[in-house]
Amino acid sequence: MKRIIYKIINIFVLMQTMFIFSTRSQIVTKELEAELLVNPNYPTIFEGMSSNVIIDDNCSLDAFYEKLYQSKFRGSQDPISVVHIGDSHVAGRFFPKQVGDNLEKNFPSVKFSDFGKNGATFTSFMNSGLLPKVYQQNPDLVILSFGTNEGYSSTYTGERHYGQIDQLISTIKEQLPNVLFLLTTPTGCYLKNGKINPKNGEVARTIVKYANENNMAAYDLYDVLGGEDYACQNLKAAKYFRVDGVHFTWDAYKMQGIMLYNAIINGFLDYIENTKQ
Repeated sequence: MKRIIYKIINIFVLMQTMFIFSTRSQIVTKELEAELLVNPNYPTIFEGMSSNVIIDDNCSLDAFYEKLYQSKFRGSQDPISVVHIGDSHVAGRFFPKQVGDNLEKNFPSVKFSDFGKNGATFTSFMNSGLLPKVYQQNPDLVILSFGTNEGYSSTYTGERHYGQIDQLISTIKEQLPNVLFLLTTPTGCYLKNGKINPKNGEVARTIVKYANENNMAAYDLYDVLGGEDYACQNLKAAKYFRVDGVHFTWDAYKMQGIMLYNAIINGFLDYIENTKQ
């Protein structure tokens, strides 16, 4: 009888311990969300948005998240290099600045760099003279933000675009075989005639498809902002487009940069929940 009572007591204590641990874990996550996530200040008129998350079914960014964890919670001083490359949206600096400033603020070991080229595509960036600068940073993670100029071409095809993505990725991997990649989609744009570019959706789908089929991560900004039904309309209604219907106001770039940063943090928090509890 005493043994049975002793076992019941042990089980009760174990259950209490598990409950406390689980509760503490939830509290830590909420505290981290409050500390790390930044309010993007979405306009109230935005419709049809989807979850602001990174698509990474193969957990390709886990090694990067672990380095962030070691920097944040274990006092690691090992450098974490993040490089953001892309077209004019990156060249303007305000979009990547939101990502870099917030990462460097919250993770002491992060060093963020960005290199953009006006009018760049996945293919033309290889001849921009910027790749050696990318290699010099010895990045742990390269964020690639292209696609707007590809989709503006009258000869665009998803198949050709897929091959162009692979060409740039393969070129980078020759010099940086262990680097991780995060591919982002453009938000979509308008044509000179004032109509929405009909290739917006295919451009985004091609980028996400490449990432999925090559065990890489993707951030589908186009889909998060509402996809084919809402993305361009949301941005236009908020007066976020400049006159050309392609580039954005500073407020729009700030919002998009914070969205990308938050998506990275959401992935980081998921990683902690799945591996550190």
